[in-house]
Amino acid sequence: MSRPRPRPRPRPVVHVPAPAPAPTASSPGPSTITSPPLEGSPVDAVADEDELFFRNRTRTAQTWRKLDKISHEKEAHKRMSSDEEDEEDDMPHKHRRRTTKDEVPKWTKMSKDAILLLSSDDEDDEVILRRVEQATPNGKRDAAQAQKRVNKRQRSRSQSITPPPAVPLIAIQIAKEKVQQLIGVAPRAPSPISVEDDSTDTIALDPELASLARQMQARSQSAMDDDILAEGGPETVAIKVHWKPHPLNPTAKAGLWGFKMRRQDPFREVFDETADAAEIISDHLVMTYNGTRVFPSATPHSIGVWAEAELDACDKMTYEYLLANRRERSPSALHERSPSHARSPSPTLDESEADSAAESGTEDDKFRLTVRSTKAKDIVLTVRPTTACGAIVKAFLKKAGLAEQYGAAGTPAKKGKRGKPAPPAGAYLVVDGDRMDPASGIGEADLDDGDLVEVAGL
Repeated sequence: MSRPRPRPRPRPVVHVPAPAPAPTASSPGPSTITSPPLEGSPVDAVADEDELFFRNRTRTAQTWRKLDKISHEKEAHKRMSSDEEDEEDDMPHKHRRRTTKDEVPKWTKMSKDAILLLSSDDEDDEVILRRVEQATPNGKRDAAQAQKRVNKRQRSRSQSITPPPAVPLIAIQIAKEKVQQLIGVAPRAPSPISVEDDSTDTIALDPELASLARQMQARSQSAMDDDILAEGGPETVAIKVHWKPHPLNPTAKAGLWGFKMRRQDPFREVFDETADAAEIISDHLVMTYNGTRVFPSATPHSIGVWAEAELDACDKMTYEYLLANRRERSPSALHERSPSHARSPSPTLDESEADSAAESGTEDDKFRLTVRSTKAKDIVLTVRPTTACGAIVKAFLKKAGLAEQYGAAGTPAKKGKRGKPAPPAGAYLVVDGDRMDPASGIGEADLDDGDLVEVAGL
């Protein structure tokens, strides 16, 4: 905290002595007229004016000498600076460099078409700004006006939120194939899987050595046969790959390639070479064996191949398309089947007398069909290609419990329950919208295992 301000000292009061008495008339001397002093308040007189100021008692004579020296130096410096200014005024003035005006902007020298191009709405905003800045590097006002014009144009435009339509995958695939055909990319040569040893047929041996060689060859062959039986097949396996193009691509062509590989080797090399031959990425390649998908890590032994096998190959898009169509055409019987059907085994045509005549052929020709109608739930029947369509209808009516109501196909129906007449008979089989002849075999429809057929006319 600051100290309180000291109070000033009171001024000393000086008492004025009384005036001397006036001289008498008898005394000699010049005659002067003096006025007596005015009566009133007494007049204070200051004996020493220094008493009106505070004295700095801390400064000594040496301090005052230093202050005087500093003041003399300042005065000398002022005199020197004033002398220099006088000398500069006496010297002649130097010629100053004239400032040249900026050159005319380049855009003023452009043609009328170029100026219209810069102000066109079709150009990109960034391109217009860049051209204006290049044309007038020092013209900040022109760039600012161009920026205002761009902002105004942006505000007047409306943004569209409607996305473009998606391009079909088949169109993309067709475009890729056409580009590959135009470029003419040649697939690389297949890498050799095994190197055959030199033939020893030209070496002539003595009779004894020849007999020993034959014995050793027979022993090695028998041992090899035993190993083959133990390993599940020969060491070298021949693989044929059938390429399937997309059904909606009429310009695509099918292909067939053959490979040889070891039994325990994975299909990874076959995948890579097939992808190179088909001119697609190996990750987009799908292979199947007997309807089951094969992965690159699988081996011929793991999928049950003996000496040779045929694989179907296609890209992922084609595989998904075929799989979706197959599901639409032949739905899975496990999902469509009710709990009552799930507990009972799949009925076959062997259980009816009419089906016994149609059961001919080997056991390997059997396949299953899902039969659907509007009067009953889906029923799975096991048939053969030679089974008549009429026999399939009879078996379906029997398993659905409609044989008494509708009777056999093509025969008059019996009376219904409670004496009510049954609907007219005449049930028939429908495959893909086509009515099948009751006497024709189901193999004429070219169906696969698990396909869906319908019974109409109920």
